[in-house]
Amino acid sequence: PMMVAAFLAALWPRWRMAKDGTRYRRVDTRLWTDEKFRALPPEKPSARALFKNLLIHPDNGPIPGVIVTGIRALAELIQWSARATKRNLDAVSASGFVLHEESARLIWLPNALKINPPDNRNMVLSWRGHWLNVPECRLRRRILAHFVAAMQLYPGERLEAAKSVFGAAHFAAGGAAVGDGPLFAAAPNGSPNGSPNGSPNGSPNGIERVSRPIP
Repeated sequence: PMMVAAFLAALWPRWRMAKDGTRYRRVDTRLWTDEKFRALPPEKPSARALFKNLLIHPDNGPIPGVIVTGIRALAELIQWSARATKRNLDAVSASGFVLHEESARLIWLPNALKINPPDNRNMVLSWRGHWLNVPECRLRRRILAHFVAAMQLYPGERLEAAKSVFGAAHFAAGGAAVGDGPLFAAAPNGSPNGSPNGSPNGSPNGIERVSRPIP
């Protein structure tokens, strides 16, 4: 009976339930190394197909949603032309699902941290090596500001680990010090909305308020 149960468990779709009731599954990105998978005909180029491929991109991690890759490398992976890849990446970016800075070879899925939050401090600490290899650019600063704000929702060991990864000074500044560059469209006083304290929502600590905890 135990062997039968184990066999059925392996066949049954494995899904998880987030705190807000949504279902999601974790995907093994080693799928891209599977010879049979790579032998399948590629999908036809489309914005929707590109977004799905970014979700399971082999470099989408360990920092959720942060992918260091260029247009040509991405095109080679999904077996499209560079022109089709760029056209559809621009389309997905226009929808807000993805942000990318082509010159820095950096792509970011802003909602990834909400879907895959760190379970413990060790997961956060594993981001350090990857973060050091993220190219310096305006998008990197925007990612940093986002993680500084989001990790405030995890007081304790995970927050302290995030400070060691991204730098405690950024957390002390509440993210305001890293929100520079055209991507932030800051007002003259340094605040995205002109509030005197440098906060996008008027809160005293200068971090962007999140309406509900990340599941």
